[in-house]
Amino acid sequence: MNLKIKVAVVQAAPVYYNLKISLEKAIDLISDAAKQGAKLIAFGETWLPGYPAWLDMCNEAALWNHELTRELFAILKENSVIVPGKETEKLSALAKKLKVTIAIGVNEKIATGKGHGTLYNSFLLF
Repeated sequence: MNLKIKVAVVQAAPVYYNLKISLEKAIDLISDAAKQGAKLIAFGETWLPGYPAWLDMCNEAALWNHELTRELFAILKENSVIVPGKETEKLSALAKKLKVTIAIGVNEKIATGKGHGTLYNSFLLF
């Protein structure tokens, strides 16, 4: 049996730390890839809402009491994905509608219960 699957690897940047617009961009990219015949559409690490690149670039990024670090983490936390949540519902519905598999890295936010406030670097498959 010779089974071929067309795969799309998305090499586009999100709209950093803007979950709403990044999700819209992801939906457009997924739709475009599906129109071109892709059955598996893969995004990179923490594509939603963007990788916290400042951790590698700022001298004092690891200092939790550093004002700018706290501000950036607050923005990242505000724009992170709750699983399950409205963003995952949209991606799940889109995968079903287009009959594709979507693989996407996210910053996952624990909103309630044990671990409340924790951010995880998660990988979701729809």
